[in-house]
Amino acid sequence: MLSSKLKDEAAKLLAMPDEEIDYSDIPKLSDEQLEQFSRYYRPIKKHLTLRIDADVLAWFEKHNNFRDLINQICRIYMRQHLKSLK
Repeated sequence: MLSSKLKDEAAKLLAMPDEEIDYSDIPKLSDEQLEQFSRYYRPIKKHLTLRIDADVLAWFEKHNNFRDLINQICRIYMRQHLKSLK
């Protein structure tokens, strides 16, 4: 059980805006470490309708779990694009 002092401190931290929190003492994670943690991250999936060229779809459909493969490729592209913005 937490002491009242720790409860007060936790409440202050929860109320603090993110931009006021000092993260400088937290080490940066490498891409390999982030990839290792991503095994446990399960993002929410959203259903959508997407028009894609027939030859591209045919190529993807030759692979097992082709929907997951398309998602992985999109995620890789997104990460690379985000890195280029920094």
